[in-house]
Amino acid sequence: MNDYSFIIDMMNSEGAIMRKRDENKRNAILDGCVRAVNRVGFAGATMAMIAREAALSAGTIYLYFDNRREMVNQAYLKVKLALSLRLLGDEEFKFRDYPGRTEEVEAKLRRIIRESIAVFMENRDDLLFIEQFANSPLIKGVNRLEAHGYFKPVQNLLEMGMEAGIVVKAPPFLLMEFVSAPIIQLVKKHHLGELELVGETLQWVEDLAWNSISTGVHGIEGNGIAEGHAENLAVKNLRREGSKK
Repeated sequence: MNDYSFIIDMMNSEGAIMRKRDENKRNAILDGCVRAVNRVGFAGATMAMIAREAALSAGTIYLYFDNRREMVNQAYLKVKLALSLRLLGDEEFKFRDYPGRTEEVEAKLRRIIRESIAVFMENRDDLLFIEQFANSPLIKGVNRLEAHGYFKPVQNLLEMGMEAGIVVKAPPFLLMEFVSAPIIQLVKKHHLGELELVGETLQWVEDLAWNSISTGVHGIEGNGIAEGHAENLAVKNLRREGSKK
């Protein structure tokens, strides 16, 4: 060890702390951007407003982002990445891992649907932001492609489901939209107080989302979840009618 090694170690340590602080500020800015844009829209969300949301000065924001469009694009990627990590973790769902195991494919697809509902119920700001910029020209094509790539493992899993005959044969990106769009709208109604997603209603949402892409050939033996709910509701209605007589 030379006489300067401790200085180099100290500089490296300070550099790591500084990078962490910088990343914390960047994340605070992006989170502030999401909240501000959700509240007043892109046109109304000024740099000063975003700075207040992030508890930083406007000057600091310009050290990280040149303009609002760049900031919105990075916020979009951050929200999408967080969603993919919540749904998938580090799983890649390779074909070789599930040869002929249809029950596991269905179980994993159902878990992804269930987690999608949960994450949007827990993160209202992210839900509103994704919905607002789903088809906005403000999001650059290259960033849409990058965000799309975060969910490649879901496409792999859907293709496995098609091979197993339990998922409708269609382009995976269409199947993903077919499932996610209604979930986003229903959870939005939940946040607005127009619909309470709890108990049986929450289970119905999961079942309907799965049934929208399923061929009806269940990999999970004796599934019948939706049928069970329908039967329970029918019994409740009969009891209600009987009590009126």
